[in-house]
Amino acid sequence: MSATRAFVEQALAVRERELPPDVRRMAARCLLDVIGCAVAGGEDPAFAKVADEVEHDGGRAESAVLLRGIRVPAANAALANGTAAHALDYDDVNVAIPGHASTVLMPTLLALAQAHGKSGREVIDSFVVGYEATCRLGEALAPGHYDRGFHATATLGTVGSALAGASLLGLDLAAAVHAVGLGATQGAGLKNLFGSMGKPLHAGLAARNAVLAARLASRGFQASEDPLAGSQGFADALGTGYSDDAARRDPPGGYYLLANLFKYHASCYGTHATLECARKLREEGLDAAAIESVELIVPPGSESYCNIAAPASGNEGKFSLRLNAAFGLLGMDTAALGTYDDAQVAGETAVALRDRVRVRFDPALPMMATAMEVRLADRSIRRAQHDAANPETNLERQDSRLEAKFRALVDPVLGAERGFRLLALLKDFDRLGSLDELAALTVRH
Repeated sequence: MSATRAFVEQALAVRERELPPDVRRMAARCLLDVIGCAVAGGEDPAFAKVADEVEHDGGRAESAVLLRGIRVPAANAALANGTAAHALDYDDVNVAIPGHASTVLMPTLLALAQAHGKSGREVIDSFVVGYEATCRLGEALAPGHYDRGFHATATLGTVGSALAGASLLGLDLAAAVHAVGLGATQGAGLKNLFGSMGKPLHAGLAARNAVLAARLASRGFQASEDPLAGSQGFADALGTGYSDDAARRDPPGGYYLLANLFKYHASCYGTHATLECARKLREEGLDAAAIESVELIVPPGSESYCNIAAPASGNEGKFSLRLNAAFGLLGMDTAALGTYDDAQVAGETAVALRDRVRVRFDPALPMMATAMEVRLADRSIRRAQHDAANPETNLERQDSRLEAKFRALVDPVLGAERGFRLLALLKDFDRLGSLDELAALTVRH
């Protein structure tokens, strides 16, 4: 059996067993969070430009473009909705990828479910199939794939979402292997584009390509037998090899989904530990006016994706450790979307503090950890450390924070009444017979 076939067989086995309630609950919460991000992301220029393009293209009215009240071919709906979901960079992450699985899975499955009449329960089942597969592939290619400059959300996300689509369409093992191959050969996305409109487009393209891969495979379109691990395949071309052991290894608790990380700051997740360090120091009484200098100690990988030294725009500001250290120490509301606009990023006070921040790399630190040392005018030093890779263990508190975040994102766009109705529908996602009502509630009036 090829490594790809073994990978797909293990992934599809998820749909053959009853998912534990905590896994179903987490999947529904991921869908709720990413749809909230997509509704708010519908206000972003990146989504507007992509949605205008797919509306211009027209075509068969299969699947809804969120906020627009139009239906277009399923692949184009996935393109637009994926761009919206990732436009704010506020969607959930998993360090196993490392990246954003939900932001590709949701638009892929929403488009296919509407086009093929699938239920909410079927979407949840296939979401878990795709999420687990994306994380396993991330482990199999770590760390070479991400270190070479590929945006894993786009690359691994295409493969995992193609497999999720194959699951939703009920494809057998052989056809699902071909869907994975067709997803793998389309996987692309460069970290060089972080801080630009290109990053959310990555998620949209990944979802579009996943829909195409799954539907072509359903028609009998064939790829190779080992596209992931074979010679000159995905792992060889886009990484430094494929670890079959890592792909097969079960995570603690049996599901990668249980280690999902939700965002409560509207910036790259690599900056969140820095923001939490700043929060801790402010809670201890630190006065930003007394700061002479700041040193951030971060893992070396941060250099490649969240260390824009002098961001020139709101988008770039989300990927700047130094600016986010300044924002956090100044007590700015980093959960608010407006904090990351061009004017705030260029603000005189924030820039003055930003320029007193030094970043130092320490290979001993885990991927999402930061240590902060703040030197004050009286020569005293204040220290804090935080590892943002630890998921929330209090699920009731997590639910409360997610629902508050959802309403803060959705209500300004759709209004409080529609925001309440959409939240209620998403909390009952497993019982939806059709996703049409959900799509209709996202239409801006």
